[in-house]
Order: sequence, then structure tokens, then C-alpha cells
Amino acid sequence: GWYGRLEMSALAGKRKGLFGGVVGADAGFEYWTSSDGSGGGIPMAVTLGALGPLTHFGLDLGFEFLVDDRNDDTGFGIYSPFARGKLGFDFGPVMILAESQIQYRWQWGAEDYTDYRLGVSIKLLGEPELPARVVEEGPERPFY
Repeated sequence: GWYGRLEMSALAGKRKGLFGGVVGADAGFEYWTSSDGSGGGIPMAVTLGALGPLTHFGLDLGFEFLVDDRNDDTGFGIYSPFARGKLGFDFGPVMILAESQIQYRWQWGAEDYTDYRLGVSIKLLGEPELPARVVEEGPERPFY
């Protein structure tokens, strides 16, 4: 089978020398299909990671709202927890990452199961244009 995910990530990070850290949040939409079913969901996660020279490592922890249809057994789940590891290359405006995910898909109307995934993701990165910061002049106050 295969899966696809369209997601938006908000990341904040800083390098000190060659290395740095990154924190952020992800939200998206995904769809999967296989010979015995299909499904989709809305995953949301927080991410912690590290940056190196041309490299990125991240660990996501999150949950997903999902609908699954496996073996003609349809179920709906909320707060389905997952963990995802990412490792790859950071070329500035583009990241190419290998991903591994494990998720416990508990749901109403169908059997609960554990899902394992391996995949590749391509992230297109952009930085927002922030307005110039205006500093107002005020009266001087002595410090005591």
C-alpha cells in the first residue's frame, strides 16, 4: 500500500555554530490505501529536533482523528496516539527526510491495531517576512 500526507509545520530554531535545536508543531491531512482497505485522518503533533551541517533530526509526538476501513470493517477514532522519527538532509529551503512512524489506532466500530510506517518526505520551507520593529522613545527612569 501507500500513504500520502499534506501537512503544515511551524518550526522555530537557532544554530550556535554548526549545530542547533528546533521546536515546532505540525498539522495536516493524510490518506492511506492497501489491498485490504483505506482510510484517512487529521494528524497533529509537537516536534523536537536537532540541526547539524546539512542535516535534520526530529521526533514528533502527537495524535490523530481518523477513519479506517480494513477488511470491510469501518471505524472512527479520536486521539489515536503516534510517535514519528525523522532523519535527513536540510538544504535551506528544502528538506528531504526519511520517516518512521508507529501509531496505536484505537477506534469505535472496528478492531484496534498498531500501525507501522516507513516513508520519505520532502518539505518546502519558507520564512515569514516580519515587519521592522519600532522602538518608542520614552522618559528615562532611574534604577534604584
